[in-house]
Amino acid sequence: MPDRSHGKRSIPADAFRRWFSGQRAAAEVIAEERRRWLTRLDRETALRLYLELVSLPGSDRRETAPSPVLAAMRQATSRKSHDVG
Repeated sequence: MPDRSHGKRSIPADAFRRWFSGQRAAAEVIAEERRRWLTRLDRETALRLYLELVSLPGSDRRETAPSPVLAAMRQATSRKSHDVG
């Protein structure tokens, strides 16, 4: 397997697997908490929150691509997860 570290220290595979697994588990918990919170909102509160959010600076921007930092993190974790197997 080619060395892709480019002179940087590499993370042990087992440590990466534990970290990545924890990230997935945390994302699932957060998504479930978000769903539960949103389903409890009454119509008036939901509308008020929506109107507040769309009034924020930059809310009219409809980005289809993630931020460069998020894209780089996704690319790195994807590469690492494929390398680790």
